[in-house]
Amino acid sequence: MLPRILPFLMLAACGCGTASHRVADPGAELTSRGAKAAVQHSLDEVNSRARSIFRQLDIQVTGSRQLESGKVRELTGRLGNTDVTVTMESAPEAKVTTNLEVEVTTSVAQWDPELALQILSFIFEPG
Repeated sequence: MLPRILPFLMLAACGCGTASHRVADPGAELTSRGAKAAVQHSLDEVNSRARSIFRQLDIQVTGSRQLESGKVRELTGRLGNTDVTVTMESAPEAKVTTNLEVEVTTSVAQWDPELALQILSFIFEPG
């Protein structure tokens, strides 16, 4: 399960390339628990892309839910001992803007914002 994402984890650990050069692309920012950004795509497009990235990275989907009449969606998954949560909220000011947040939890009170940023960046990556 981990071999496909291992190179990305190694890049994050050494601070090399991937996370740092992708931050500017989507306007993403690190938070204490992960990464977030506003993207110029509909909620449906972002949700579809997030599910696709979960499959590509072998993140096992453990749940999904819709809140606020479908304006907020949450996708949760597991990669080894790591929990991944992607929260997508349709921005009230524009129909084609979605607020996206990715959190990666490695233990009860420990997060991995760099890995969250990489997953967020994969969701943004064109095509």
